[in-house]
Amino acid sequence: MALLRKKKLVLFPLVILILISSNKIYRNISEERSKEALNELHIVIPRTSPIQALNYDDYAELHGWAEQYVDWSFSTLPSRVINVWALEASDYSLWTSGMFGSGHLLSTDSSDSGRFYVPSSGTWYIVFWNDEIGSQSTIVTHTATFIGDTRQPSITIYKPYSSTSIDIGEVLTIDWNSINAGGSVKIELFKADSLVTTITSSTSNDGYYQWLIPLNTTIGTDYSVKISSLSSSAYEYSDYFKISALPTITIITPLANVSWSMGSRYVMRWNSTEIICYISIDLYRNNTFIINVEESSMNCGANPGEDIWSVPSGLTPANDYRLKVYNRDDPDTYAFSDYFEITEARSITVTVPNGASHYAQGSEYLIKWDSYGPVGNVLIRLYENVDHEDYIYGIITYVLTIINSAENNGSFPWTVPEDLPDGDKYFITVDSIVDYACGDDSNYFTISPIVSNSIPGYELTIITIFVLIAVISLSFKNRPKIA
Repeated sequence: MALLRKKKLVLFPLVILILISSNKIYRNISEERSKEALNELHIVIPRTSPIQALNYDDYAELHGWAEQYVDWSFSTLPSRVINVWALEASDYSLWTSGMFGSGHLLSTDSSDSGRFYVPSSGTWYIVFWNDEIGSQSTIVTHTATFIGDTRQPSITIYKPYSSTSIDIGEVLTIDWNSINAGGSVKIELFKADSLVTTITSSTSNDGYYQWLIPLNTTIGTDYSVKISSLSSSAYEYSDYFKISALPTITIITPLANVSWSMGSRYVMRWNSTEIICYISIDLYRNNTFIINVEESSMNCGANPGEDIWSVPSGLTPANDYRLKVYNRDDPDTYAFSDYFEITEARSITVTVPNGASHYAQGSEYLIKWDSYGPVGNVLIRLYENVDHEDYIYGIITYVLTIINSAENNGSFPWTVPEDLPDGDKYFITVDSIVDYACGDDSNYFTISPIVSNSIPGYELTIITIFVLIAVISLSFKNRPKIA
């Protein structure tokens, strides 16, 4: 036994920062392997004459379970002297972490072979280390055969696990390790205790398999995978995992045959069967892509989701537009809206009633508005801003619909209902019935009985005075003259 440690960690503390970055990927892999070996997770399938390029202080390794001995060999090209070590899993883990580990030095040469009788049963690492001072890069061809394994056959499944949730039509990754379970295994899918299907009747026992879940698979949370050795009695079931339905998107707005105008803003809404964090939206004419409406709308946790779109100018007016809403991170999850219309810009401006208007119950008045563009018929409604102690600006309250569809000729006669309460914050809305974004509100106006500004009885007094003046005038006119 000898103590070994990565020389660069002892002799070159400044160089380590440079070298670690160049070896980072390989070291990570090696450390993972050492941890797995330490916990006896993997059985080794011996590799014959693997070839690997080694820079200074790089190493290659082969590992496996041995209860008797390990036959090893190597050669280098160009010829370079390297060190070959045998380490138990725990020492290998310490060594790759930069600490001291105990090992058996097997050779210091440019090529060699031999047999190492293991002092104890377990996972052993044969390390081919290009660490001689002044050594240059070389290519090492190396083998190791691990002899003796009396462990009972077993299989351990790592994926899928209990938190696995996968959709129909996606690929399920199956990971496992085995000990003395032979070269081939069978993989089956179970739902609860019932066999659903044989995923594969025979595949290499290499610890990895991928399976496309059929579209006709029933959804459920009680699925498991069974892996069975074809040459021994070893088998294992995975934890229960979830198979979900394909995620779907349903577009709520725009609806079929609605009309949107350029320059106006509209709310787009959709539902999805699963939370989609980032939504993208495109505009199409029939099946032809026109523009991207929203590249990436953050929508985590929102269902239904929504976004606002200001329709740009320059589009061709037509009634065959539709929106495509899709998962930015999974474009195969998408939906198209119904066909709708995009028109030239349009607008409505209410001119009467205005802020000075005073309407009396039971009287008829003319509602007036100006319009631009293809507005179509209009919907006219009455609202009131009702004062409320909890709201500074009051509460907007719908009162009544004056008319559902009036001709867009700029005016409409309205008789104020006699039962409307008095109020000074009424207002009227005039909206296009084909485009909810095209409309306008009037200013506040007052509804109450119109009272005369005269003083009660004042008119009768004036009339009486005029009558008296007339009588007196007549009296003077008919009076006899004095001679």
